[in-house]
Amino acid sequence: MTDGGARRPTPTPPPRGGGPDGARDGALRGLVERGVLSAEQAAVVREALIAAEPRRAGVRWAEVVGYLGGGLVLAGVFALVATAWTDLDRPAQVVLLSLIAVVAAAAGVVMAGGPRALWGRAESPARSAGAPPEPPPAQPPGEPPAARRPGEPSLAAPVGQPVPALPPAPRSVRLARGHRVTAVRRRIAGMLFSLTAAATALAVGVGIEPDSPMVPGAAGLAVAALAYAVLPSAVGLVAAWVLSWLAVSGFVSEVLHPGDSDTGVVLGLFLVALGVVWAVLAGVGVLDHRRLGLGLAAGVALAGAQFPLSWGGQPQWAYVLTLLLAAACLAYYRWERAGVLLVFGIVGVTVAVPEMVWDLTNGAIAVSAVLLLAGAVLLAASWIGVRMHRGGTGADTSGPEAAGPGAGRS
Repeated sequence: MTDGGARRPTPTPPPRGGGPDGARDGALRGLVERGVLSAEQAAVVREALIAAEPRRAGVRWAEVVGYLGGGLVLAGVFALVATAWTDLDRPAQVVLLSLIAVVAAAAGVVMAGGPRALWGRAESPARSAGAPPEPPPAQPPGEPPAARRPGEPSLAAPVGQPVPALPPAPRSVRLARGHRVTAVRRRIAGMLFSLTAAATALAVGVGIEPDSPMVPGAAGLAVAALAYAVLPSAVGLVAAWVLSWLAVSGFVSEVLHPGDSDTGVVLGLFLVALGVVWAVLAGVGVLDHRRLGLGLAAGVALAGAQFPLSWGGQPQWAYVLTLLLAAACLAYYRWERAGVLLVFGIVGVTVAVPEMVWDLTNGAIAVSAVLLLAGAVLLAASWIGVRMHRGGTGADTSGPEAAGPGAGRS
């Protein structure tokens, strides 16, 4: 085919290979064979995918050294404070802890790149200059859409029409791509902000009289929540989770005053409710680290479900709540393909079934039989989990941000 006397090069289909690249090339080759894409289009798509792949970074030794240095500095500060802590009166202790919180917060802001980088979002040069976004490219004239089988969606726009826009990316992915703070800075700043929340909780706990675990936990939780809203990070989310646990436990002990026999049940129910709140926040997208939030929610809920057994001697509440939570995790896994839900669901079933058998038989079954039963339940639950995992039709939609200090956000 010629255009103005020049011969256009004949495009070659994507090469064959193994690994992730081979899977990508095989998918493109299949689209070419089905007529969805032409060979030239497939080659352009392949080049675009290769250019968009993130580079595999090696070990960030500067970041590791920074963590070690910060840890040594914190250890030195705490050692210095511990040696003179008993010699300080209560106001001096409050001032010292408040100073640590302020310094940690200021260091976090500086590490993030300043207030503008902390609050802002990265934008393209065109948008930052006030120019409207460029329209999507139109299909070149003279090239009709690729042939496709009946019923298959068209990936090419009609001649002269703009290419349809792709559906928007998940909120967590958009924020991860658009935040001005880089991943390394975000991790370090999140650690400093978590130190700010912890120091705030300690300062409030030392300053108020009488001693109260609820008010310090609530104060630290407020600081941690504000820090996470400004700069989401995995360590900041874990700090907020710990402080929320402390605040709820303090509320139960200070406000409700349950009896010794009911403490385990009441505290367990409140922790289960706390886990439900965390799961809702993660499920609706309030938390950027979706999978981490779901894991923390399942962890605190299952721990609370076991409180009636470990603190109060009421096993019926323990295994009933644990089985319900395990069933909820496994059921939600059908819609949310997060492996942490599958793991906690299997753990809940494995823990609850032997407890139920032991309670219903009044301990008549020997310990060895209970161990065999627990192993059998674990194998059965694992088999069900594998079947559920293989039976899923969708990919993991929980976003890349929550795999720890993960792929999308840290």
